Amino acid sequence: MITFLRKIRYTLIGTNNTKYFKYAIGEIILVVLGILIALQINIWNEDRKDKIALDNIFETIQNDLYNDIEEGKAIVLKFKKMHLIMLKCLVEQSQKKNLMNVIVIMYLLVSKICISTLEDMTC
Repeated sequence: MITFLRKIRYTLIGTNNTKYFKYAIGEIILVVLGILIALQINIWNEDRKDKIALDNIFETIQNDLYNDIEEGKAIVLKFKKMHLIMLKCLVEQSQKKNLMNVIVIMYLLVSKICISTLEDMTC
C-alpha cells in the first residue's frame, strides 16, 4: 500500500502538476486560518466569562461589606443602650450609697473612653 501511494506521489511531482500543489497549499492555508479564527473566538469567550465572574465577585464583596457595616452599626447602637442602662443602675446604686464612689467614677471614665473609641471607629 505504501509503495502504491509513493508511486502516485512521484507521478504527481514528476508531472508539472502545479494546479494540484496550489490547491493543496490553499487548503492548508484555509485550515490554518480556520483554526486561528476558532482559537481567537475561544479566547474572546473565555475573557468574557472571566469578566462576568469577576463582576459577580465584586458584587458579592460589595454586598458583604454593606451587610457588615449595617451589623456594626447595630452593635454600636446596642452598646450605647447598654451603656445608658448601666449608668442608670450605677446612679441608683450610688444614690443608695451601696457602692463606693470610686467605683462609680472609674466606670464612668472607662465607659466614656469606650464610647468615644467606638464613635471614632464608626465615622
